[in-house]
Amino acid sequence: MATRRARPAKPLPLPPPQEIEPLEDDFPQSQESGSSDGQGNQAYGSFDVSTLMLEMLQKAYDESMSRKRAAMEKKFLLEATKRLQLILSTAPNVIKDATQSADEIFSTFLQSHAACKDRIHNKWVEIQHEQANLMKLVAERDRRDAERIKKASATQLSGLSKVNSACKGFRKVIDELLPEEEF
Repeated sequence: MATRRARPAKPLPLPPPQEIEPLEDDFPQSQESGSSDGQGNQAYGSFDVSTLMLEMLQKAYDESMSRKRAAMEKKFLLEATKRLQLILSTAPNVIKDATQSADEIFSTFLQSHAACKDRIHNKWVEIQHEQANLMKLVAERDRRDAERIKKASATQLSGLSKVNSACKGFRKVIDELLPEEEF
């Protein structure tokens, strides 16, 4: 399992500088430094040496952290730049492949659509030929039926006229056999 790096701890705040009273009584006068001001250990003024060391350590720590932060930011920017360049270099290929795939799909669709339209057109042509044949057959049948109807009408008329003349003849016979008064 990979170990995780802990975040660097935030620098501790420095304690407020303390006023330290000079320790003149602890040091004999013969150990005074050869400074011209005659102040000796009081040359730092009201600062303590440990406070000065803490400030220096804090400053060094801050500089170190800022260098590390700058290095991490630089590393991050380099990595981000590499990834962006990789993405940007592969994007045209991806777009090209997608466009080519869409073109292939569209051309396949156009070919199948054209084939389907051709089949539909051929079916309509067949239907039109069948309709023309049916119209010829219907016209021929109408013509034959018209001749039959004419013959049937003529036969029916002659039959009706014969029936009419038979009825008239029958009436004559009845009129001759029976006198009109008996009716």
